[in-house]
Amino acid sequence: MRKWFAISAALWLSAPVWAAGGDIIVGDLYSPAHWGQVGNIRAYSIGTISCNLGDTSIPFNSSTPNHPVIAQNMYRLRDGRFEQIGQSWLKHAFAALSGNVCGTCQGGGGGLGPGCSDPYSGGLNGSAGRLGPRSEVNVYTGTLIPNHATPSGDTTLAGRVQVLQADLEPAQNAGARYF
Repeated sequence: MRKWFAISAALWLSAPVWAAGGDIIVGDLYSPAHWGQVGNIRAYSIGTISCNLGDTSIPFNSSTPNHPVIAQNMYRLRDGRFEQIGQSWLKHAFAALSGNVCGTCQGGGGGLGPGCSDPYSGGLNGSAGRLGPRSEVNVYTGTLIPNHATPSGDTTLAGRVQVLQADLEPAQNAGARYF
């Protein structure tokens, strides 16, 4: 029984999970970036690899509402409590590569094709010129403003994930894990 379970689990994990239409997931997180600190607030961003597990290409047209956005948040797990301790503005995707991180890429055709992956480094996901306010996206209808506002003010914080220094202090957060 165990051998059968292990073989079927391995087969299931190696096969792409196709969904009708486009279906973007975050396939991996990598290359965290620390942008600095202003007062008691630190600024971060993290790289993402988006994967299309759907059966059709997803448009990545940055000059139109037909492109994904990437939200970044930071969470802390401490003493059994999971807390959101930081969030960013939305990173507007602008082009899709055709990687094979999440499966066999079937080509993009101007977007993220079925089985394809697309990386954005932590530096790129924290680029202030590509960030826009969350309020400019209607999550119910899926519409967004293509010519979005960009962050103003201090260039260190600039719409990136902002976290209070006290929320990261090891002495004040013994045993905490961060996500």
